[in-house]
Amino acid sequence: MGTGFYEYGYDAASNRTLERTGSSTATATTFAYNKSNMLCWQASGSFPSPDCTSPPTGATSYRYDLNGNQTLSSAGFGGSYNPANQTTKVTSGGVTQTYSYAGATQNERLTVNATSYSDSVLGTTAARSSGGTQLFTRDEPGQVTGLRNGTARYNYLVDGLGSVAAVTGSGGGVTNRYRYDPYGATTTLPGDACRGAGLTAIRPSSGSDRLAWAGPRRRGGCQSRETACCAACHRPRRGRRRR
Repeated sequence: MGTGFYEYGYDAASNRTLERTGSSTATATTFAYNKSNMLCWQASGSFPSPDCTSPPTGATSYRYDLNGNQTLSSAGFGGSYNPANQTTKVTSGGVTQTYSYAGATQNERLTVNATSYSDSVLGTTAARSSGGTQLFTRDEPGQVTGLRNGTARYNYLVDGLGSVAAVTGSGGGVTNRYRYDPYGATTTLPGDACRGAGLTAIRPSSGSDRLAWAGPRRRGGCQSRETACCAACHRPRRGRRRR
């Protein structure tokens, strides 16, 4: 876990309503929730008794469908879902991705745009696109432990919570190291970063071999298999602590 100052506040339902990091004088972020305990807005600043009916100026607001799937945010996120509650399209940061799956869950994703995926009982084993093929190695529980991208090889070193703590390259040296706040958001992220749907993927700090979107280990309730290098299978900004 990263070091530093962290302050949090909660409501009676244990939803995180306030976050302050860095120092006790830093500007806080306030979070408000609806009656279903879903985040309805977040804003910079301290707002006592935040309420969904009156978001402050500048707040990022969120909307959901009747099944609780996020459909919109004022920050530019858009999500579409089929009758099986599978994510079929996500727009974030002006980039749109479409998804297809094998079966009635999101455990076996077939495609994201023009990239196709192969799976085993442990999770994603390969990603194929016009740019080449990435092959993934997993341990018995399904945690990604390595990536082969052409002639380049990478190994993932995890901490006691299963979060990626470091990545080693083909020569055995450490290319990246990672630290996290108490909710799993990265506080140290060297190299390039690409973020999709609230999760984190990384690239090596040097060279052109990209780490592909591959999918974390399978665990109960874990439906988003976006990347081999995610802090945890959740959206850390939503206030779900690393366990």
